[in-house]
Amino acid sequence: MQVAILGTGKMGGSIAKRLHAAGHELTLWNRTRSRAEALGLGKVAATPAEAVRGAEVVISILTDATAVRGAYLGGNGAASAARDQVFIEMSTAGPDVVREVQPAIERGGAKFIGCPVMGSTTAMEAGKGILFAAGDEAAIAKARPVLEALGEVRRMKDAESAAKYKLVANTALTTVSAMAAELVAAGAAAGLDKEAVFDLLTRFAPTITMRRAGFVEHRYEPVTFALRDADKDLHLATEVYHRAGAYTPITDTVRDLYDRAAPTAGALEMSAIMTVYEKEAAGRKTLDPVAPDVRVDVAAAKKRGGCVEAARIVAWRGVGPDEAAAETDDAAVTARVADGKLERETGPLREAQEDDALRRHRLLDHLQHSREHVEGGAEVWLVALDGCSEWIRIPRVARCLRRQVRPARLVHLGGDGHDVLRGRAAAVDQEHRRAR
Repeated sequence: MQVAILGTGKMGGSIAKRLHAAGHELTLWNRTRSRAEALGLGKVAATPAEAVRGAEVVISILTDATAVRGAYLGGNGAASAARDQVFIEMSTAGPDVVREVQPAIERGGAKFIGCPVMGSTTAMEAGKGILFAAGDEAAIAKARPVLEALGEVRRMKDAESAAKYKLVANTALTTVSAMAAELVAAGAAAGLDKEAVFDLLTRFAPTITMRRAGFVEHRYEPVTFALRDADKDLHLATEVYHRAGAYTPITDTVRDLYDRAAPTAGALEMSAIMTVYEKEAAGRKTLDPVAPDVRVDVAAAKKRGGCVEAARIVAWRGVGPDEAAAETDDAAVTARVADGKLERETGPLREAQEDDALRRHRLLDHLQHSREHVEGGAEVWLVALDGCSEWIRIPRVARCLRRQVRPARLVHLGGDGHDVLRGRAAAVDQEHRRAR
C-alpha cells in the first residue's frame, strides 16, 4: 500500500522500518527533514499536505498535542489534503486533540482511526506492538494490512477512549519504573547488592528488565523512551484523571518525581528517574540518628464565641539540616506569634504545608478527636488552619513527641495566646533537655 508517515522520531522511524520491510511504499515527513532523510526509506516530503497526497493510509506518530495540531491543522497541514485516505493517529497526545483533529480530517471525506500504540521501538520494528484502534469498520478493514504488520489490533469503542487507555498504560509503566528506582536505591542504602535487588524486582515487574543498564549501572543511553516524554504523558494522564474526579495520590507523586528529574535528565532514557534518588542520597546528612529534628505546629489559645480554643503542639515530621534554624528563645517565639512576625518568616514552610493535603488532613484528625472541657464546660479545641497557627522547628525532640498530641492544660485561657505558648514552649524545652 501507499503509506505516508508523519513523524520519524524513534517510534515513527521504527514503524517506517517495519512497514518498508513488509513491502509498503512510503512517503515520509518530519519537522526536521534530515531525520526523515537519514532513514533512507522512500520519498521525503516538504510538508504534511504533500506527504499525504496520493497516500492510501496516513500514519501520524508525533511528540505531543502541539506537534499533532501543527501537522494536521497548521499551514500546509495534512487536513488540507484529506480526501479518501484513512488517517491513523498514533501519537500519545491525550484525548483533547482527537476532538480537534478528527472533524477536520472527516470534513474532507477521509476516514479517521484513533490508534495509540503500546510497545517499545524494538517491539514495533519486530511487529509485536499493541494497537488500540478506534474507527468505523470500513476504515479499519482498509487499513488492516498496515495495522496488522505492526502488531496486535485491539478494538476500542472510540478514539478518545483509545487515547485514555494509552495514558493508563503509560501511567503504569512510569510508576513501576519510579518504584524500581526507589527500591534499588533503598536496597543499596540498606547494604544490599544493587544488582540482586534489581533481579528480585524483575520477578514482579518484568517490563523493567530491558532498562537494567539504567537502574543498575546508571547508563541512560541509548534512549528508547525519553524521560521528558514519560513526564509529558504523566501530565496528560493526571489531567484526565483529575478532570474525571479520580483520586490519584500515587500517580501525582510519580509525576512530581519525573518533574524533578526532567530539567537535567529529560533527554535520557526514562530509567534516569534514578537520578532523583542519586541526588537525594548524595545530599543527605543525618544530624542525630537517634532523635532527629521534628517540625511541630504551635498554636495559641483563642476565644471565639462560646468556645475557647486550646493551644496544642502536634508532632509532624522529621526535617532536614537545610531547613531554617531552630528557635531557642521561647519568649521570642511567643512574641513573634502574637504580632505575626513568625508567619512572615516561615513562608517556605507554609508553602510546603500547602502542598501536602494529606498532612493537613492528619492534623485535622488529631484536633477533631482530642477535646477537653474547661471553664464551666466550655468546649476547648483548635480550629486548624484558620490563621491562628504558626510553624516553628524544635531541635532533637524526644521521639515520643512524634506520636502524641498534647493539649495545653491551663486554668485560665481567656484568649491570651502569650501565656499559653510560653507555657507549652517551656514544657517542650524541659522534655528536650531530658531526652538529651
